[in-house]
Amino acid sequence: DDAGDFPHAYLKFYSLADYFRPAPTTHGAPSQGRPSALMIGGGAYTYPQAYLEEYPAAFIDVVEIDPGMTRLAQQYFRLKESPRLSIFHTDGRVFLNRYKKIYDTIFIDALRSLHSVPEQLTTLEAVKRLRASLSGDGAVLVNIFSPLEGEGSTFFHALYRTYRSVFPQVSVFAVKNPNDTRTPQNIILIATSADTSPSPEDTEKFSALLQHEWKGPFAED
Repeated sequence: DDAGDFPHAYLKFYSLADYFRPAPTTHGAPSQGRPSALMIGGGAYTYPQAYLEEYPAAFIDVVEIDPGMTRLAQQYFRLKESPRLSIFHTDGRVFLNRYKKIYDTIFIDALRSLHSVPEQLTTLEAVKRLRASLSGDGAVLVNIFSPLEGEGSTFFHALYRTYRSVFPQVSVFAVKNPNDTRTPQNIILIATSADTSPSPEDTEKFSALLQHEWKGPFAED
């Protein structure tokens, strides 16, 4: 019932986009070449709908590879048409290569399975394409499922290093517990185009989420 009360805790961490870059309240319509956000992986469209409610002046493009997911969202999760919501049924990497739009925020919630991110969205070339799709102070927020360290964490560390080689600022947030480094959990990786660290005026709003930041160490292999 509450747009900010998500069934999955990791979705709450997408609000950190406002910590790392200004809230999208003044951007133009898609006809002006400036949609506010892109989400790769629509799922039940829980977050895109909450995003539009939170930011009444914003627009969002959603890329969902499976039209059946969109139909399920319309049937069971109250997905409604909106002039501020554009849906593309295609692969996320294909969309990035073909449309080459510029966004302020990109959310990635694409999973092939619980533990598997589609590899075409994880390569160095894909991450470079993501940065090229961002405005000057834009941010990419990626949902990953992995332990922070130890067995099973190799892919997460590799993905972190790939983003770190392209973006000047990369932060990691463990959704469940940043002190439990060996148990698989949702991890939100946030990469920003800005060269400087964020200095938002209202940090109290984000204090509970910021306590979940994990700063490594990251393997050097």
